[in-house]
Amino acid sequence: MVVIEEKPFRCGVVEGFYGRPWTCGQRKELFNRMHRSTMNTYIYAPKDDIKHRALWRQPYTKEEEMKLKDLIDAASAEEILFVYAISPGLDVTFSSAADISALKRKMKQVSKLGCKAFALLFDDINPTLKPADAAVYSSSAEAQAMLTNELFEHMKSQQFLFCPTEYCKTRALPTVRKSEYLNTLGQKLHPDIDVMWTGDKVIPEVITKESIKELGEVLQRKPVIWDNIHANDYDQRRVFLGGYHGRPVELYPYLNGILTNPNCEFEANFIAIHTLGTWCRIANSVQDSSSFDVQMVDLSDEVCVTPPETPVVPDVPEVDCEMSDELLPSLTAADVTSVIASYNYSEALKLALEEWLIEFNLNKKAPLKSYSKRNLKTQVINGQSVLTAKSYDLDVIGTAKETIETMKEDKSKLMALSHENLQLLTEMFCLPYEHGTKGNQLLSDFEWLLENVSDIYEEPPSKEKVSKWFEKLLQCDEKSQEVYNLFTNFSKIPNEAILYDLYPYIWDVKEVVSALESYVHWLSDSIACNLSIDTIKRSHNGLNIAINKLPIMNEFVEPWHIRYIGGLTGALHRMLPFQGGYIYLGQAPDIPTSAVLKTRSYSPSDKDSLYRFNRGVVDKSEVPMETTEDDIAFDYDIGVFSSFNSKTLFLIEDDEKELCGYVAAVSDNKQFVDHITDKWLPEVNTKYSETKTDRKLPHVDKPDEWKAPNSSHFILKLDSKVYEECILKRVINTVLSVLKTSGATTVYHKLDGVTNQDFFLELGFFPVQGDEKMFWRSL
Repeated sequence: MVVIEEKPFRCGVVEGFYGRPWTCGQRKELFNRMHRSTMNTYIYAPKDDIKHRALWRQPYTKEEEMKLKDLIDAASAEEILFVYAISPGLDVTFSSAADISALKRKMKQVSKLGCKAFALLFDDINPTLKPADAAVYSSSAEAQAMLTNELFEHMKSQQFLFCPTEYCKTRALPTVRKSEYLNTLGQKLHPDIDVMWTGDKVIPEVITKESIKELGEVLQRKPVIWDNIHANDYDQRRVFLGGYHGRPVELYPYLNGILTNPNCEFEANFIAIHTLGTWCRIANSVQDSSSFDVQMVDLSDEVCVTPPETPVVPDVPEVDCEMSDELLPSLTAADVTSVIASYNYSEALKLALEEWLIEFNLNKKAPLKSYSKRNLKTQVINGQSVLTAKSYDLDVIGTAKETIETMKEDKSKLMALSHENLQLLTEMFCLPYEHGTKGNQLLSDFEWLLENVSDIYEEPPSKEKVSKWFEKLLQCDEKSQEVYNLFTNFSKIPNEAILYDLYPYIWDVKEVVSALESYVHWLSDSIACNLSIDTIKRSHNGLNIAINKLPIMNEFVEPWHIRYIGGLTGALHRMLPFQGGYIYLGQAPDIPTSAVLKTRSYSPSDKDSLYRFNRGVVDKSEVPMETTEDDIAFDYDIGVFSSFNSKTLFLIEDDEKELCGYVAAVSDNKQFVDHITDKWLPEVNTKYSETKTDRKLPHVDKPDEWKAPNSSHFILKLDSKVYEECILKRVINTVLSVLKTSGATTVYHKLDGVTNQDFFLELGFFPVQGDEKMFWRSL
């Protein structure tokens, strides 16, 4: 039987992820946002705060106390309950009087700073008891319960939370109902202590009323959901910008609260917080009321964003919903009716997008001009915790009213980033188990093009099939351009805090889309590619695409399964025939740039621009009449490749269509050498019969393995704007995909004065014995 407790429903945020913790300034901004969303609880539990977890016994210094008190006071000012959590489970001895005293001292120290609520966390630990504890306690559950009860009684706190080791259904042994661990907690843990739970899995798609009812009966109390739906600390390529989803409002009576453990990137959590706040307000009103009065609600300005086509939680009867937060802007009656009648995912997301777009216009500095999740190792300096690390507080942190006024003032300052851009952003980085509508469309279009590319290689060709394929290619180009537009517009926003938090993700997907688009366009020229249908089918119906379509029915599968890893970016990347892995998705530039560099095949009309580039001339007016020496240089450097196969001579262009680099690739070295000696060299000798030249062809005098069957190679020439390693990796990824599809199994590259050995070693290349500048790798 579930114990019905008269407790306030806890709606809020738990900072419980692995990775760089938020700054004190960001937490203050969080409290302000939570207050505006009528949330009431924040749990301080960053896994990488060493004094929260690894060095939990150590007391805080005076300086750390001051920072903690400042945070506790800031939370209180916004009517947010600050819950201090501690995680001693890595090495605590439950029967040790010294360890128990250390925990009491630590909690008392924080209590004196004004903290009134605490949490004890035993997640992600080895539950096996030490010999000393096994002599005292019958199980880890009993040991944890007894320790928690003692601390609860010692602190005399009305708000105390507990995170169990079996914190989800898949970790309950053998089942939730039969788990000795959970049943022991239900019997021995003080009834006033709340127990946190993530759902059926660590990150469940849905949380059902039936599962929570069962858990409540076992725990003999209503649980608090620690919701990981927006957590992204397990995948460096994913961020979750979709709305709160998969938790029906019917859960509300069976819970004591819902706390979201969101993205590592602070600014990425606006929608997660906003939509959870909407969910809690609606669920509360469903619980408390049976009538609805539009005049009682004051939400936000008229909304004009088109909602994404995503699943909607079933409707519930129209109810009364009163919101007392005067800080939220007003909403039209029609909008209120559509949202408040039930929790509708699309409508809740629509409201959040409208509010979030305003944030992009704020002139806000980044707390730390680096990307937060690309290096998850915590640096410990002189044993200091994150509270004493160098402060990078936000420049824009004011009172709630000041923030709202700033928003209203900046709303009139239009920027390039549009509602459509923002909607595309949320649909490419939606939720752990799903992409938004536009993300799915982009993925399915590329999949269709690759799976059906053999249609344009058929002999005789089918006019209908060819027309359909190229029509789909045009649609895919349009969708790709939307991604480029989003990237360019986003890169120019004045809010640096948002820019640095989201830029690496948008950069990644832009780079993958660019690589795929370049590759597909190369495939589209079936005559120049000269590939057999068997080769085409073998390259594009393999495991790489099949993984993206792998049906997932296993209730134990989490979003770090290969089917989901990398999200949309990973799914698109897996479609490239060359499977080089994430090492070919380099980190975004340290300083964000809005430039979009594209790669395409050479055409005869490119000769003049390529001629100028090869001479190192940028200004067209500086190019004199062609000289014989310049012609010879051009033919030897570039002409030899374009005469063999111009479609594997790739040009790199910037936004202004200016050439800034090229990669010349050869799919069969033996055929290339034969072409030089049998055809190209005689033609060049005839062309320059009256000119003496000392130039030698470096391509002919190569070792036997270089000329072996299925061996390929590439050379490259770049200007400074291209030689960002992250850009170069994407270009090479495209080129290696082309070479692999063309039948090559090995690729060679000779270092020049620009590229370096370490770069190619990182990409999986190996030095050729006897030639320190020649490298190779398998495809």
